[in-house]
Amino acid sequence: MADVLILPGLGDGAFTWGPVTRHPGRYTFLERLDGTTWNLRAETARVAEAVARLDRPVLVGHSMGALYAEAYARLHPGRVAGLVLSDPSFEDAHRPGVRGPVPPWAAWLAAPALAWRLGPPVWTLGTLTASRRAPDRAVLRAGRLRYRDPRAFRAALAEWFAYPEVTSDLAGLRASTVPPDVPTVVLSATSGAVPPVGHVRLAGLFPRGELWRVRRSGHLVHLDRPDAVLAAIAAVEE
Repeated sequence: MADVLILPGLGDGAFTWGPVTRHPGRYTFLERLDGTTWNLRAETARVAEAVARLDRPVLVGHSMGALYAEAYARLHPGRVAGLVLSDPSFEDAHRPGVRGPVPPWAAWLAAPALAWRLGPPVWTLGTLTASRRAPDRAVLRAGRLRYRDPRAFRAALAEWFAYPEVTSDLAGLRASTVPPDVPTVVLSATSGAVPPVGHVRLAGLFPRGELWRVRRSGHLVHLDRPDAVLAAIAAVEE
């Protein structure tokens, strides 16, 4: 059984992945709740450090975490066993020079005294909105506790404002690299008749890419449909 390196989505952490990791397997998390700035190169380097401690892992990237998983796999395809991109973010326009600095008003929101009060309710609201099934109390408690640390709230804000730059840089990387020839599953949480165009296009970028539509799930697939995430991990291990 391969190691599994999980790259949570923006503002998320290991505390929401219990429905997946309580099952047998070897899981490592690469959280991003203690930083202040992001760019694709730095985050890919962090992925490389984590992969170096594992044995050719499966990379599971959720939402914005999928951007970093894809970037690493493009640069080091021989070091991963496969990719699971769970309801991933997707943009395909390269806009040189794009930057997403944190504006003054956002920096003010992230002041320690205010962030300590805003962090827990903002995280709770975001989690409830992004999932179709209310998380259990243990998950909500863990997330609120983590977001009482102002660093978590500041980190989430900084990464959110970095999104334009990160997606633009990944689009540029796609133009200069060969898609990794590894088993790849794109999990698309959808309730409509057709999956989002972005997910269809993303799956088509990979020689061995597959698009799996995940019914009865919100954006937080690992909370709503952990069985789909586990099935995708098993599929890319085969």
